Amino acid sequence: MIIDVLALHNVGIFKGTHTLELTCINEKNIILIGGLNGRGKTTILEAVLFALYGKRVRNFTCGNWTFEQYLDKLRNHYAESKTSYVELLFRVDEEGQEQAYKIRREWESDAKLVNRVWKEEMEDKALASNWDMFIEDILPIAVAPFFFFDGEKISELASADNDAGMIESIKNLLGLNILEQTMRDLRTVIKNNQRNIEVVDYANELSDLQIRISDVRKEISALEVEKSACESNIHKKESRLEVLDAEFSASGGTLFEQRSELKKRKQQIEIETQMQYERLLSMASGDMPLYLIKDLLIQVEEKAELEKREKDEEIVLRRLPLIFNEYKTTEDGIDFDINKFLAYIEDKKQHIECSYNLTEEGYIRLRTIEDTESEKKLAVKASMDKLKKFRYEQEEISNQLEVDLNDITIQNIYDEIKELTGETALLRDKLNKIVIKLDEKYAQTEKLEGEEQKLLDKAASEMDIMDDTKRMIEYAGKELRILEIFKNRLQKQKAAKLSETITNCFKTIISKKDLIHFIELDDQMTTFTYYNERNERIKKELLSAGEKQLLVIAILWGLGICSDKRLPVVIDTPLGRLDSYHREMLVKNYFPKASRQMIILSTDQEITNSDYKTLKEHTCREYTLVYDSDTKSSRISEEYFGDVR
Repeated sequence: MIIDVLALHNVGIFKGTHTLELTCINEKNIILIGGLNGRGKTTILEAVLFALYGKRVRNFTCGNWTFEQYLDKLRNHYAESKTSYVELLFRVDEEGQEQAYKIRREWESDAKLVNRVWKEEMEDKALASNWDMFIEDILPIAVAPFFFFDGEKISELASADNDAGMIESIKNLLGLNILEQTMRDLRTVIKNNQRNIEVVDYANELSDLQIRISDVRKEISALEVEKSACESNIHKKESRLEVLDAEFSASGGTLFEQRSELKKRKQQIEIETQMQYERLLSMASGDMPLYLIKDLLIQVEEKAELEKREKDEEIVLRRLPLIFNEYKTTEDGIDFDINKFLAYIEDKKQHIECSYNLTEEGYIRLRTIEDTESEKKLAVKASMDKLKKFRYEQEEISNQLEVDLNDITIQNIYDEIKELTGETALLRDKLNKIVIKLDEKYAQTEKLEGEEQKLLDKAASEMDIMDDTKRMIEYAGKELRILEIFKNRLQKQKAAKLSETITNCFKTIISKKDLIHFIELDDQMTTFTYYNERNERIKKELLSAGEKQLLVIAILWGLGICSDKRLPVVIDTPLGRLDSYHREMLVKNYFPKASRQMIILSTDQEITNSDYKTLKEHTCREYTLVYDSDTKSSRISEEYFGDVR
């Protein structure tokens, strides 16, 4: 996977649209993005995660906030427009060929998120509906923390001793969490069946004890059963809802919901298309075909104008003698031969052969045809453009309607989702009330329940177990032991591989080659142990803060390698606690080698002048985030801190 472009519009401290070109060029793998604190470096890391995982970004950044609150926090509140979006372009190798994808997540102040996806510059609505499934195949969310992380998290892990979050991430990466959950379920089965043991010899003692606590115990017992059943039902329903949501999307549920509107729109397009065809037909049956012989029309007009002029002259010549005779009778002494004058004019006149003999109305009609040419051509073009648009939209709608959907199946899924959502809400309300009641009763019965449990344990060791219960406990115990053996062997194998990989990564970036000879992750995946060349244990407390930070980076690097994913690395403020020597080792050996695309978000105090020169031969792009106090926003400059250069 390679990230090509990240675009931000009214996101975080970025007002307006800002674009980061992140494609690696000239076989160089580092993109360097500088910025002082509060300039938007962390926003860029969050934006990448948000583009990839959408609502699931809460796993990384939301904390206790709701997703709607997170969206409101993420948008720029100083922007004039209420619209915000994050857009990410990246490429993925698929069966030996590179495919380009673009995802845009857009929202407004109402926190309604709109997701759009393009594949090879063609919008793919089906892929947008199934994006979570698609991205899990490329970059599973459980693996993402090993490739996208910030320096503050590294510092926290460096200060912690065998961080529980890190250990849990390792187990998730290896799939061990599934085994552990299965084993917990089996233990619950055994424990629940042990409660069915018949109490015989200790019946009197138990009876006396239960009389003392009977009222409260019955309430607690009923409440615990009710709470357990309620939690189990909620878990089952939520798990079922997740499956149904995926099935609904994968089955074309979104398209199913839109199908009625698509059919209406298709019918409307057909009507509008017919109207445009009729309009074109009307124009084609009128003057429009004459524009195909425009040159001939011009010639006809010129000839018709000459013919009209000659007709006008003939009319004048015929009327002139009459007018002259009328004039002669009113004036004495007129000595003028009108016939000679008319003959003179006749000789001068250009005789034109009459070809068209147009009437005055015909002549005006001919002129009108030419004068309205531009207007009619524009009308034709407008109709053709609409027809082209209608054809494209009709093809798109037809493609969506042609998708083979099992309407009955989708409707059943939708009905079940609706029903389960309502049932889950009711169950959660019920669970809250049960928890409140249980808290009141636990304080009253803590001591008495302890005594009861001791007596039950004593009785259980001496009593016979019912046949069915015994078989259940026996079989569950066998499965538990088999899973325990399998888990231990798997953990041992995976731990050995991880230990070797992390050790090699650490030796690559540490300055003291004899500091740690081997890093061991124990078979239970709970503790990291460090050994020197004499195979003696080294206490982590003896390492400096910088060495601890490099150790965590090596662990993350090793886990990334063991995940077997060729993915970019985005790291925010990675060198905060390192001295110059350890910074140099990281700059020389980690950044150029950890990934084929390394995006570093750094302050001016982390990547200094000497570090910048070292990285320069591996750096293909560089930017600086510059804050403008007038606009209360940051902009992106295509350089890395002027004083460094």
